[in-house]
Amino acid sequence: MARRNRRGSGGRTVVLLALVAGAAVAGWRFRPLHPTAAELGAVPAATSLYPGSKVVRQTPLDGERSFSTSTPSSVATVACAGVSSAKVKAWYAAELKQAGWVLDENRLATTDRWLLGDRTLELVVLSTEQLRTFNLGPRGSRPCRGGYETVVQ
Repeated sequence: MARRNRRGSGGRTVVLLALVAGAAVAGWRFRPLHPTAAELGAVPAATSLYPGSKVVRQTPLDGERSFSTSTPSSVATVACAGVSSAKVKAWYAAELKQAGWVLDENRLATTDRWLLGDRTLELVVLSTEQLRTFNLGPRGSRPCRGGYETVVQ
């Protein structure tokens, strides 16, 4: 019986499979993660600031994904208001409720977490120590009565 010579065909199969797998992984890995930081700005009240607040820092980050983890897009804003933190929190509560957000009651007292569909907004009142890191507060170069940070995802 004649025997066929199959020498080398297995190597070509492995190379072909590696190329197909590599293309699939590259396409999956580099697809934009939605919503992007820019798209978060269209979410109702997501980028609202207490009237008269001064933005100290705003950090938009587009999401990333890898084989084992996924980091959502976010927009973090540190701002300073000329009123107490209690007034800032009350204003956000009214503003967010009006836009359809719901307060997540299962959170820490220092952070208010609001939900709108699959979006979240966290409102954090900055401590005196945190205010110092931004050179804010009574002794900082920029006086600040109500420092806060919002993080939208």
